[in-house]
Amino acid sequence: MKTEDTTYSNLRLIVLLIWTLLSSGAAVYYWYSYNKQVVLLAKNTARTALNKDLASRKWVIEHGGIYAPVDASTPPNPHLKHVPERDIKTPSGVSLTLMNSSYVLRQMINNYSTLYGEKTRISSKQPLNPANKADKWQSKAIEYLSNNRSVDEYDEIETLNDETYVRMMIPMVTDKNCQKCHDPDKNPIGGMRGGIDVSVPLENFYALTQDEFLKKLLWLPLIWITGVIAIIAGFRVIQSKAEKLRAVEVEKVKNYQNMISLVIDLIDKRDSYTAGHSHRVAEYCEMIAKEIYQDDSIIQKVKEAAIMHDIGKIAIPDSILLKPGKLNESEYQLIQYHLTASYELLSKVDLYHELAEIIRYHHERFDGTGYPEGLAGDEIPPLAHIMIIADAFDAMTTDRIYKPRKSVQEALQEIERLKGIQFDPEIADIAIHVLQNVKIELANQLPTTDLEQERFAYYLKDQLTGLNNHWALEAILGSNQQTKEYLFATVIHLEHMLAFNRKYGWEEGDLLLQEFGYMLKDLYSSNPIFRIFGDYFIILSSDVLDITPSEILKTKPIQEKNIGVKITKTHLLEENINSIRRLEEVLKNQ
Repeated sequence: MKTEDTTYSNLRLIVLLIWTLLSSGAAVYYWYSYNKQVVLLAKNTARTALNKDLASRKWVIEHGGIYAPVDASTPPNPHLKHVPERDIKTPSGVSLTLMNSSYVLRQMINNYSTLYGEKTRISSKQPLNPANKADKWQSKAIEYLSNNRSVDEYDEIETLNDETYVRMMIPMVTDKNCQKCHDPDKNPIGGMRGGIDVSVPLENFYALTQDEFLKKLLWLPLIWITGVIAIIAGFRVIQSKAEKLRAVEVEKVKNYQNMISLVIDLIDKRDSYTAGHSHRVAEYCEMIAKEIYQDDSIIQKVKEAAIMHDIGKIAIPDSILLKPGKLNESEYQLIQYHLTASYELLSKVDLYHELAEIIRYHHERFDGTGYPEGLAGDEIPPLAHIMIIADAFDAMTTDRIYKPRKSVQEALQEIERLKGIQFDPEIADIAIHVLQNVKIELANQLPTTDLEQERFAYYLKDQLTGLNNHWALEAILGSNQQTKEYLFATVIHLEHMLAFNRKYGWEEGDLLLQEFGYMLKDLYSSNPIFRIFGDYFIILSSDVLDITPSEILKTKPIQEKNIGVKITKTHLLEENINSIRRLEEVLKNQ
């Protein structure tokens, strides 16, 4: 929960940071756009002023200049003295002097620029009037316009005396009328004489637009604050909904985990061997994984997978799951289904998906001859390799009804022999090292509770007498060499049963055997009693039983039935009796 809250908090901070950056970017862009608009406004003003002056100049040029009375403000232009008829007199005797376009424009600029606010200037690289000589900026502008005749204007932003201006120039092009004042050889028609330029201060435009700009700019903090509030509120809503969804998912997972736990408990009650087996395999997996991985989460993962690796056995019928003997081909194929069942049960929940993948392949073999998919070598998941060895080691070191267990050393020798065949060689070497000092607790597949007795009855109980059968005896004899729980076996053989059956019928013979079994159960209820091969009854005990043939013959079931009784007693440990076959050998030699 804390991790998820931290994640939401970090994500919220990231979104707020992005929103702040976007808002700041918008402010910067708005400031940039504002400055661009101010400059554009100044350029339009400059262009208007220049076009006005250019129009006046063209009008004067097209009329060949104008004559104005000579006075102090308009003396004859010394730079036009080469022009014939520069000075004339009217019939009334008034003296007039010729004013060319430059003269007119300069006088207008000097005398009337205050009327329209912008002061223009004409300039040339080869002026008639030295006052019109181009300065550094004007020279650059004239040079640019001369080299780019398709361009109508040249402008730059320039700072002069701590004040920023937009400076703009438009070209002055020589036409036929210009040659009246200018040397035609040096000023061909269409050639560029110079330019008219203007400097427009930006300060006035900023002053005019600043209030409007600030009003708009003030909306950005309000928008930012509104966005922040919306983001925080939105995340609270999202987090609240996420927490509700998470609670639902947690509840689902919890319910599924509880269901899995119930299934495991059910399997434990259903198969006493599987319960101990799963926890032992988990312990062995943990021991092996610790030698390979430093990450506790990986070690825990394979341990958890091992605890649940046989959960699919819930789908296997008792008749196969509890069978004390080896399985036939069809039964073996059916029990293989427990892998698929385990995978389907666990993979539906993300929490168990990785565990399901490990469990799914714990019956594969390194050489590719395993099941369910016949994977080989590195195709098998690494953690499944660990479980394959741990599962096999426990199977070999645990007593089964149909097979006595191996010692730890015998099991490790088997793992060594099967390296590269059944087991991954590298993991096998590690397993051999870490498992060599394992102490095996005695465990077998025999039922220990009344419920288990009933469930195993199909295989371990004699259907006629209710006593234990030869499968149960085989299992106890195999494990007794380690447990040493029973020292003696008392074998009671009812002789002449065949003759009895022929004389009185099989039904009467079964009734006799049944009653005899009930009688033994009443007399020796604290001892395991077995019926094998029809007419043999075996009682296991820690001490020698004080029982004789004569006493048995006096019992009601066989009294006066012409049945013989032979009793043989043998020491299980001294005779190394670990199977029914060995018991038969000992009895034959007595």
